[in-house]
Parts: sequence; C-alpha cells; structure tokens
Amino acid sequence: IEWAAEFDVVVVGFGAAGASTAITAAQEGAKVLLLEKAPEGEAGGNSAICMQWICGTKDAEATKEYIKALRGDFVTPSDEMIDVYVAGLEENFAWFESLGAPNPQYFDYCEFPELPGADSFTPFTVDGNTGMSDTSFGGNGAAYKILKTNVEKLSEQIEVWYEAPATHLI
Repeated sequence: IEWAAEFDVVVVGFGAAGASTAITAAQEGAKVLLLEKAPEGEAGGNSAICMQWICGTKDAEATKEYIKALRGDFVTPSDEMIDVYVAGLEENFAWFESLGAPNPQYFDYCEFPELPGADSFTPFTVDGNTGMSDTSFGGNGAAYKILKTNVEKLSEQIEVWYEAPATHLI
C-alpha cells in the first residue's frame, strides 16, 4: 500500500498502554497515528476485558521500597526506572479524573502484603468497578472505555487505523 502521511508519533496497539500514549502525545500537541491489528469494534485486547485495575500510590517513597522488595536481588528494573515508574503512579488517579473518569476509587489490595511498603501500592478503579465479584474476576471495561472515548475526542490529532498490524518499521 502506498500512502503519503506525516505523523509526529506512531503508536502500535490500541490497548490501554497504546491509548494512554496516544492521548498523552496528542495533549502535548503531537499528530498521532494509532495502529491496531483488530477490526474496529474489537480493539483493546486484554485491556478491554481485564479487571480494569489501575496502579496508584498514596506514598511514593514506600511504593519505591515495595517495588525494590519485589525486585529482590535482581538489578532490573534500575532504581532510576523505579523512580520514573512511581512518579507515573502518583499521577494516574488525577489523570483519569482529568479524562472524565466517573467515581474513581482506591481500594485495598496488594499481591504481596508481607513486603515492606506494600500498603502504599494501591490500585484504583473507575465507575465503581472493582473487577472482583462473587462469580468472576472479569471487568466491565470501564477504564478502557474512558481511554477509547478520549482517543475519539482527540480525533483531529489522533488518527486510528484498524486492521493495520505493524510488521516492521522503516
């Protein structure tokens, strides 16, 4: 296929990470191409059906301690990368609120509560969805729907190509 187009940013995949990247780049003024291998209406992969938990923190220093405890004796991720990661966690709740997330709520859950700093690593959900019920661990897609809606709102800056798997970069 021959085409002539210019974009500042190309994002591969329209899951939560790809949508978040496209939104952030567009909010910073970039013209974005978002490539998705699935047909329109079927995008999102696991992000559209998972529990919709979003990582957050109420205490950055304690969360760094927790992640370092998870890392154990390994050298990756580096301390510098952990700092970047936790800085992002600190922004997630307010960022989802800025996207119009209804009813974001922290809830108490930690996979390894015995580790130092565990109580600071706090997930949150939107729209009252905890992703947990008596019958399943499935989510209602609330967080992904917010991301997808915001990509659509930025359609002048984000162009989405469905059924467009990225196979190589030039």
